[in-house]
Amino acid sequence: MQTPLNLRPPFTIVGSFAGIAISDQLQRFVSQGWKYIIVGVLVMTGTFLGSCLWDSFTLGLTKLL
Repeated sequence: MQTPLNLRPPFTIVGSFAGIAISDQLQRFVSQGWKYIIVGVLVMTGTFLGSCLWDSFTLGLTKLL
């Protein structure tokens, strides 16, 4: 039986790091437009999902899943 995937902890960590990284450059970030926000969200989501797929693949190979 598989447990449901909880997405809150990774997004909390990523959001914290992103906030710290752009905190001193917030005006510049906002002036660049909304497209950068969409690209950032897509990159973070793709990285997370890619990691999940890779982990499932490697665990399947080692018969731990």
